[in-house]
Amino acid sequence: LLILVYYFIDFTFLVQTKARYQTEAQLANFLGPFSGMLETVTFLTRTLLSSRFITRYGLRAGLLVHPLGLMGCSVLLAVTGATAGMSPLFFWCTALTKLCDEVLWKSLNEPVFLILYQPLPAQQRFPAQQAQVLVLDRLAAAAGGHDGDHPLSLNHCVLRARRTCSHAAASMSGT
Repeated sequence: LLILVYYFIDFTFLVQTKARYQTEAQLANFLGPFSGMLETVTFLTRTLLSSRFITRYGLRAGLLVHPLGLMGCSVLLAVTGATAGMSPLFFWCTALTKLCDEVLWKSLNEPVFLILYQPLPAQQRFPAQQAQVLVLDRLAAAAGGHDGDHPLSLNHCVLRARRTCSHAAASMSGT
């Protein structure tokens, strides 16, 4: 379900961004700094807060922060869309939602998911992670109607990197 929500947020962000910035130069002038800020905030959050948060509040809280944050941002988007329409305020709320989605996912959900694989024997960990990434994420993307190859998509690079990792894993395993 979170993957479907991710694609919905990604699609909404892209539609709003394309509507606000019509030329390639305008789009690049927004997406470049936005992506840089997103990665900087993610790096700082993951480096300074993630382990402390997980240690203090546990895995359950780590898994709940992302969906609760998205629920709060979704309420904010719904209220803003209903009251202000497709205004600049709605665009910035959409950008904030995208920022929160990416930062919370990369800073808390990914580390928690990696911890959840720890009980598996070492030789089963990587195949289990790859099955989740290559099968379950793809099925959720297909169910959400997202082809993953839209050049403006922020997750375009992530999907390409995952494909590269899967090819490397297949060649390492000899299949």
